[in-house]
Amino acid sequence: MSLVKNPLHEILNEMGALVESKLGPERIFKIETLLANPFEVAYVWAGSVNATRREASKVLRAHTPPRRSLLEEKADIVCYGVPN
Repeated sequence: MSLVKNPLHEILNEMGALVESKLGPERIFKIETLLANPFEVAYVWAGSVNATRREASKVLRAHTPPRRSLLEEKADIVCYGVPN
């Protein structure tokens, strides 16, 4: 999943802004985690919706190289199955 211009992340940001606008930012306390593996939590953030999402995104971007930068130029790739 891309971390830049991702529709899912944009929708989550919109949802957080809507909830804060309806209830007020002082009434929302969000806890966000980032897993190290399926059984361990690596990071925990708590606070406002925007602050926790921003910090989690920073860590994800730092640990996840952009996929496009791995290729020197754009390439077309086709994958298909071959029957036995």
